[in-house]
Amino acid sequence: MTLTACARTWGPDTYNWASSAASDVGMRLDEAFSAFAAAVNATPANAELQLSVLRNHASATGTTSYGFAWRLGHPISPLVLSFHNVSLAQGFSASTASALLRLGLASHWIDDTSNGGYGNFSSTLLSANRGLSHYGPNGTPAVAGLEGTLIVVFDTAPGAEFFLATLLRPGDDNYSLNLSILLFRSPAVSGWSLWFHRARAYVGMLGSSDRWSWRGDTAEPVSWIAGAAGTQQINAPIAWQLIPAAAGAVRFNSVQPRLLLPPLLWSGDNQHSDPRRLGRFSDPSSGGTFYQLGAAGGAVDDLWLRVPSSPAPSVLSGWSAIGALSWRTLSDRFSVMALPLLSPSLIGPASVPDLVTDWSANAAGLAGVQQHPLHAQQLAAAGGLGGGTGGGGSGRPATGVLWPRRQ
Repeated sequence: MTLTACARTWGPDTYNWASSAASDVGMRLDEAFSAFAAAVNATPANAELQLSVLRNHASATGTTSYGFAWRLGHPISPLVLSFHNVSLAQGFSASTASALLRLGLASHWIDDTSNGGYGNFSSTLLSANRGLSHYGPNGTPAVAGLEGTLIVVFDTAPGAEFFLATLLRPGDDNYSLNLSILLFRSPAVSGWSLWFHRARAYVGMLGSSDRWSWRGDTAEPVSWIAGAAGTQQINAPIAWQLIPAAAGAVRFNSVQPRLLLPPLLWSGDNQHSDPRRLGRFSDPSSGGTFYQLGAAGGAVDDLWLRVPSSPAPSVLSGWSAIGALSWRTLSDRFSVMALPLLSPSLIGPASVPDLVTDWSANAAGLAGVQQHPLHAQQLAAAGGLGGGTGGGGSGRPATGVLWPRRQ
């Protein structure tokens, strides 16, 4: 069994992000990520995709900055994902969050003691005051006396590796906080992909538009395709589409694959989209349980995790099973709809393409049809055009012929 799903909960006034104690949330997150990294690094296929911890809570040089820096390996252009608090004041929006989330090339990361011990970047792909605005028993929390939970789910199966960390604070006020960081592999790209999901809450917003993946050797944002969400409807799988930038590495008139998130992650909407009261319900088809990790609200779908009941996921030593948390059991009136696999997308010219006339200057006659990224697939599926497979050879059936055989 390669799947691990577990949780840790801290009671009122004991959850403290600004702590480097082994029993507190920061080092527990480091413990889980380190376990995942050790497992996937041992897979021979990941020799050039090694994960490593550059900084954790023990790296803090002062009393305000706590976080992490992870190196995400890649054969040509590895990345560094960095996150840390910049103060112990509690913000209430993405613009006032007291935290800094950054993503950049590893070659641009400066290994020094700046930023409270978490290093610096000469340039970044993403830099935003987003993430976990501080709350806890010290500093200046806007609301004190609330518990906190860390959920960690990861799979080390070769080719399908992912690591999901979700911080929950399902309190009874508008400062409730739910945010997720997902690191995953997809066969469609060469490196690690990232996705951030925020809850519909005031504190510590991660922008749900922050989704990064690889195009060739370059990490760039990608677009989101999740299927239509409706009241009490949950969709899966969540899919991305690689969209080339004006000067991107993806050439026009090419077929680009879809990126699929891990199959345990679902998106959707329901009538209980409240980050203060996260819920669960039983999968009506296969015996698993859906857990609502984030109620995003607005135009962003909620995030759901489907945990199978058999075989049961592994649990890290000293952690609890997810099902042991105090979830609110929701009604079973949900429509659970698995989306069909989406076919690759055709990237056409800068203007809206005419797939027949705008394919290429040489798309004339049979040669052009056979080279066309869409029509060539249709020819192959139909048995070719005069060639059986579209690539030469005899297309003559073995029996039932209506014309003389020629050798």
